[in-house]
This record gives sequence, C-alpha cells and structure tokens, in this order.
Amino acid sequence: MKLTIISFFILLIFMSCKKEKQLDSFEEFFNSTDIKELVGNEVILKSDTLFFSSMYEMLNAENLLIISDPDPEYNLKIVNLITGQARGFCKRGRGPYEMKAPISTFSLDSKNRLLYVTDNFNYYSFSLDSLKRKVDAPLSYIEIKNNGGNFLHSTYAYGGYVVGGSFENKISTMNIENYKIEQKYNYHNGPLVEQAFFYNHPNKNKCVYFQSKSAIMGLVEYDKGEVDLNEKSWWSTEEKEVVSEKIRKTEPSKNPKNGFITSAVSSKYIYTLYSGKILKGKNSEAFMDYFTSNMVYVFDWKGNPIKKYKLDREVSSIAIDDKDEILYAGSLDSKDSNIIKYAL
Repeated sequence: MKLTIISFFILLIFMSCKKEKQLDSFEEFFNSTDIKELVGNEVILKSDTLFFSSMYEMLNAENLLIISDPDPEYNLKIVNLITGQARGFCKRGRGPYEMKAPISTFSLDSKNRLLYVTDNFNYYSFSLDSLKRKVDAPLSYIEIKNNGGNFLHSTYAYGGYVVGGSFENKISTMNIENYKIEQKYNYHNGPLVEQAFFYNHPNKNKCVYFQSKSAIMGLVEYDKGEVDLNEKSWWSTEEKEVVSEKIRKTEPSKNPKNGFITSAVSSKYIYTLYSGKILKGKNSEAFMDYFTSNMVYVFDWKGNPIKKYKLDREVSSIAIDDKDEILYAGSLDSKDSNIIKYAL
C-alpha cells in the first residue's frame, strides 16, 4: 500500500513536470536552436522626476533609447544611454508639431540618421544629432491621413516609403514623394483581429510584422509599387470580427492567448519578445503577466530560427544595438531602474 501511494505521487510529479514543459507550436519551431541565459544590469538614470508606467515599445538609435511610455503630457520618453539623462518627448496637443493622438510609434532611418515618429496622422522626422543636444523640434513632417494613408500601424521604411497595415489590406505602402498608395493581400478574419506591428529593415526594402493576437509573422519586400509577402503562421486566435450596421468589433475568445509582445530589428536579425501565455484573470497582476515575458527569439531576415535568449526577469519591451551586442529591455518590476542592459 505504501509503495502504491509513493508511486502515485511520483506519477503526479511526472505529469506536472511534463505539463510545465509542454511547448506550443511557435516554441517548438525553435526547438533545435541554442538557448542562452542572460543576466542583466540596471541602467541608472539621472532623472528623479521621470517615471515609467507602461514601456510598450523601445528603439535604440545611436545610444538614444526611444520609449513608448505615455504620460499626461508626452507620448514618448528619451533616455541617453551615455549620460543617463532622461526626458519626455513628443508633447501631446493641438499645437504645431504636437501629437494629435495619445500613442506614437517610431522607426529609424539609419542611413540618414533620422528618427521618424508618427501619431497616425503625420510622420515627423528628427535629427539624431539634434536629439542628442536636446533639440526636439522636427526637421519636417509628412501628412498621411490627408493623403489616403489609412494605416492601423506602420513604419517609415528604407527607400522613402511608409509601410503598414490598413483597414482594407494586410500590406499598404505609401511613397512619400508622390503619396502614391499601393495595397495588397486581403485579411482572412478582419483588420481588428489581424492587426500587426511593423518593423523596418535598417538598409533594405524589407519589413517584418508580427500580429498582436496570433503567432503570425510576415516578411515583406517592397520596391516601386511591387509588394511580396512571406507569411509564417504557428497558431491563430479564436477571436472573431463582427461587422454590423457600420460597427466593427471583435468577439473575444474564452481563453485569450497572447503571442508576440514586441520586437526589435538589426541589419542581421529580428528579435521578438514572445509570451504564449493564457490570460488568467482580469486584475492588473494577470494583465502584467500576460503582456510580459523573459523569452526572446531571434530570426534571420529569411524567417529562419537562429537562437533564443532567456532573460533573468520578465520584461515588456526590447531594443537592440546596431552591432547585435547589447539588448535593452524595459521592466516595471526592477528595483532601481526600469532599463535593463544585457550583453549578448
């Protein structure tokens, strides 16, 4: 009898371990790649008045860390990684060059050393040299809404294009010289379910997107109005889109699963922070767990799995330097600083 009870508990432990190690189809895609465990160091900042509350996205632009972290006055924050100084950036309002929406996204033109920021109405270009001197006035701006650019999310891409997803098609491109729009690839379920975040290759006519509700990645190549898409799908959300009486909405799934949280790119690799977690409640702790991860997966620009990193803490955003040597991450749970530095 005693032996039977012991065997029963051993079986329970075995089943529990087996359940913990069960991987989803995206994680299985990286089974044959090496994993490296990383220990980070906190980047100490010199601002006592600036606080982080969300840290949705990050971008490393020549040691300027651009962070999507809206507060009552600004949409973004800038951290100078050399000096440790931090400040608000892209003031929100109705004045000249102010952000008309509460969220701004950004991309880097590394060839011309320009940062592009959009509020989904306009694209603003900023000189990196000026930003390092704390001169935050844009050099120029590009209207997108008034010229037919109905983007859900987009990136300023190499060669003078804005590339993103629209309400009508998965891929929409706008030539910023003549505002010519090209659209291609229909949605299967609808834009609200299949909306994606786009990231531009630093010096080629390529972009990558990651859907926010499914484990689906798209590799986009564009040139002179021609657009090609290589889409990879590991699993899709059960969420459905409903359109009735000119109202577009989504019906949530019973057990929402999160896929890609955010990504960062270099000329060689694509880095993505992946969750794969089921939402386990409706409180702030459950949502914090749902939208954070300690696993970063790395692709090449052909979509091949290269390697993966396991971080020493859960983070909400990542950025990579141009030499693929330093990974930065945003963590709201760290003790002294929310910016974590990992040597690769």
